[in-house]
Amino acid sequence: LKEGASRAAADAARPMPKKEKASEGAIVVAEQDGKLSKKDAKTLEDREMNEMMAAMGLQKPKHVGTATVNGLGLAAGGIAAGAVSLVALPYAGAKKSGVRGFLGGAVGGLAAAAALPVAGALAGATQVVRGAAQTPKAIYEASQGKTWSASDRRWIHYSLP
Repeated sequence: LKEGASRAAADAARPMPKKEKASEGAIVVAEQDGKLSKKDAKTLEDREMNEMMAAMGLQKPKHVGTATVNGLGLAAGGIAAGAVSLVALPYAGAKKSGVRGFLGGAVGGLAAAAALPVAGALAGATQVVRGAAQTPKAIYEASQGKTWSASDRRWIHYSLP
């Protein structure tokens, strides 16, 4: 056990390469000497933000059609999260602190049940507006023979050599 721990410590102390090429052209940013350059930190921050936005369904829409579908999903998610919190928070409170916890959870559940559907509706409406703003560009780019890249969330010129 002691030998394994010292080997792990030695592996952790070894400097890592600045960047490593990963599959599908992705760049993996790694620390070197415990520090990231400003550029690498920005790249990592941008990637994390994009992943968070994708997880929440707030990606750049292709046009108003895809934005509407996405917006309806966001609104439904807000309603579902509010309904779950209405049940889950009182249950969790009761399990942790008995009757007092149940009452606190009920108050929190009611607040979440009111706020989460509103937040979902606002996020959904925002996506629809963003999609409406993207629609003229979508029409233009499609007329120029470009294709929407779902992974990059932008229009690209695609041609086989």
